[in-house]
Amino acid sequence: MSERKIKEICKELVEKKGVRAISRTHNVNKNTICSLLNDLANHAVEMTKYLVHDLDLKTYEVDEILTFVKKNKKHLSQKQIYS
Repeated sequence: MSERKIKEICKELVEKKGVRAISRTHNVNKNTICSLLNDLANHAVEMTKYLVHDLDLKTYEVDEILTFVKKNKKHLSQKQIYS
């Protein structure tokens, strides 16, 4: 599966689209979608551990960073977003 397709599927998972709907839309087995969802969740846990424990940030500081990034994402070019 291409990196682009994986990114598209992850975006749809974040938007709370159903696994079966994503599976039909992208012609990908639902077990593959579930595996990607599991990988996405593990990545989120690892990022939180890094930000909260390793960098010693407070939970609200992490939330502020993510809000800032999301808010400013619309000002970035597509190349900057996907690099």
